[in-house]
Amino acid sequence: MNFRALLLLSSGIAAAHPAADPYTRQAGIDAIHYAFQLALNDSTDQIEGTATVAIRFVQRGTTSVWLDLASQAGGKGMTVTDVSMAGALVPFEHRGDRLRMTIGSAPAVNAEQSFVIRYRGI
Repeated sequence: MNFRALLLLSSGIAAAHPAADPYTRQAGIDAIHYAFQLALNDSTDQIEGTATVAIRFVQRGTTSVWLDLASQAGGKGMTVTDVSMAGALVPFEHRGDRLRMTIGSAPAVNAEQSFVIRYRGI
């Protein structure tokens, strides 16, 4: 069997058994851009960060957005200090390694909003 036949055979096997992506995605949104600013302290392992996350709302009636972020446990993980959108503070809940942000009214379909998340931890 030559290399080309082997490549075609390998491609056919991969296509017949695609790997499933087990990650649960939030319906109603599309995260379109992430920007991170981090300050690291080598002597304490402390991280202070600001994440700016641009979200497109793709489904009518979406009033909350969740993101993965390690919660505090055993002296490690992150603590969220505040979340804002368009300069206004946004209510949030951070537990179980998930940050849930709630906005007052649902944006229009295809509207884009940026969330600014400030956090720190080890």
